[in-house]
Amino acid sequence: MAERRAATTRRAGRGPRALLRRDGGAATIAFVLWMPVFVAMATAVTDVTLVYAFRANVERAALDTVHAMSRREIAPVDAETYLRERILIGDADGVAVEATLAATARIVVRRTRSAYAYSLFERIAVSGEDMVLARAEMMAEPG
Repeated sequence: MAERRAATTRRAGRGPRALLRRDGGAATIAFVLWMPVFVAMATAVTDVTLVYAFRANVERAALDTVHAMSRREIAPVDAETYLRERILIGDADGVAVEATLAATARIVVRRTRSAYAYSLFERIAVSGEDMVLARAEMMAEPG
């Protein structure tokens, strides 16, 4: 009789209550629940980084262009081609350039496409179209 009671006690350890007490696989469940959050954060960081890297690249290209215009190495007519050749990150076709040269060399670069064109995952939009990306002005050398 005592053997029978011990056998039923051992079997009871395998029931639904024992299942609730076991914590095997808890780390897997936490990983599965939190992984989409971390992936979404990494995606957002990557997108913002790409958009701002493009903008910084356009600003640098605008400074190079206005510097070349102020030294009269290029004419304002050629400024757009010169600037597009210096854009290394993103789509150079998505910008419009307004260049003037008088006593000062002046350049304004506007975005003609949405920010979605510059982001990798197309999840963010910093602002709408026709946003000024870069503005540069420099005194022209006499000549």
